[in-house]
Amino acid sequence: MHKNKYDYASDFDEWYREDINSMVDKDFNHPSVIMYSIGNEVSEPYQERGVEFKKHICTQRRH
Repeated sequence: MHKNKYDYASDFDEWYREDINSMVDKDFNHPSVIMYSIGNEVSEPYQERGVEFKKHICTQRRH
């Protein structure tokens, strides 16, 4: 869901995998940063779609 007209929501589906890999590389010693960021980016945290997507993000493996 968009928070405003020009936010990241338009690009999220295309870029989230690369962005998560970069964030994990940078913040691997700070798991709270990673978990906060995942929760912050998915704006539907209490909707079924948001819950399922967070699970999907957390189980992605680097290739």
